[in-house]
Amino acid sequence: MQSMYWMPAPYMVFAGADIGGAYHASTLPTKGMAVPIYQSVEFHSPCRDSQRSGKVFESLHANKRRRRPRPSVWATPVAKIAVDEIARVHDAPNLDDIEIVADLFLVQLAAGGEAQRKAVARAHQLTVGDQSSSRVMQLALKSAASKDAFALVRGLHGHVREAILSMHGNYVVQKIIELMPASISSFILDELRGAGAEFSRHRFGCRIICRLLEHVPPNGDQICAFVDEILSDAGLLCRHHYGNYVMQHILEFGVEEQKSKVVLALCASMQGSARNRNSSHTLEKALEFCSVDDRFTILQELLQDGNNLHSLAQHPFGCYVVRALFSKKPDELSKRAALLLHPYVEQLTSSKYGRRVVEELCN
Repeated sequence: MQSMYWMPAPYMVFAGADIGGAYHASTLPTKGMAVPIYQSVEFHSPCRDSQRSGKVFESLHANKRRRRPRPSVWATPVAKIAVDEIARVHDAPNLDDIEIVADLFLVQLAAGGEAQRKAVARAHQLTVGDQSSSRVMQLALKSAASKDAFALVRGLHGHVREAILSMHGNYVVQKIIELMPASISSFILDELRGAGAEFSRHRFGCRIICRLLEHVPPNGDQICAFVDEILSDAGLLCRHHYGNYVMQHILEFGVEEQKSKVVLALCASMQGSARNRNSSHTLEKALEFCSVDDRFTILQELLQDGNNLHSLAQHPFGCYVVRALFSKKPDELSKRAALLLHPYVEQLTSSKYGRRVVEELCN
């Protein structure tokens, strides 16, 4: 026998009856909607105003400062509930409430069989839903056993691009790359094939590519083909607001051949690159992580005009490129640059940006 109670949004109540070993939860109610509550089940609701909600709804946290134990040590019947319907988590009041939903989701995922199939099918919806549902998905990926996490990742196959373009879903994709073996996360590269340069210029897409470069072994055929695709547009990406971060990561994590391609793209317009807000950052990375040959190539381009180096040292962005010449231990490259700047020390000292170069030179 079920009763009807009124519950204000956005609270979710996990209530259900034992049906064939699985429990069912009410979907998220909207304001003014009657929610069926099964009297045989103990209720736990993250209500902010328990008085308005009636005596049936008790506050989940008697003391919100206390840490809630993980489900493995729970002794209440709620710990055994495998939630059948978590449509979305709407404006969860705090992190503890999100963790509860994640814990229940993990129980269903670990149950196997039909319960796990339903959890996997819901992965896409949780990923792109909203901030709270995305955090539920991230917590599930982090806490689940390996085989359960691998199963959960399958729920995003075919939805990678949509997830990346989502302001909430992109964090889930990043978490997959960080936590899963490259063999499991390889489907992300497969689904991005043909759109590497496009996603490098995207606000969220550049984050995904940076995580791939950080966590996927650089010598693999799949990642090498993907990076080569991106480098076909290297000249524009070095100057792009988001693309330059991808270029910097290629210089830091890529193979030598890929780094040389970035240097060639920068050298195609070195004077402009050194004075551009975005590509000057890429040049700094090139001077830090590239081989000696590539660093000499950069210096030669900078010195095509004899007066260029000290002029560049007084530029708001170019000064950082010149300072990068002296950031490593002294070598032939830095010594040559120091000799060229020495006659202009007095002029540089009187300049706001040149003064910083002189300080780096003296150190």
